Amino acid sequence: AGEIVNTANEAQLASILREFGEERKSRQIAKNIVTKRPIHTTARIHLA
Repeated sequence: AGEIVNTANEAQLASILREFGEERKSRQIAKNIVTKRPIHTTARIHLA
C-alpha cells in the first residue's frame, strides 16, 4: 500500500479511493495525499 500511495498519480489514487473505499471525497483526499508525499506512516495519511 505504501508504494501505491507514494507512486500513483492523483487520478489513480482517486479512482482507488472511490472504487474500493466508496469515498465521496476521493479527489480531494487524493490531491492531499499527493501534496503531502512522501508518506511513510498511516499517521501521515491521517494528516493529509
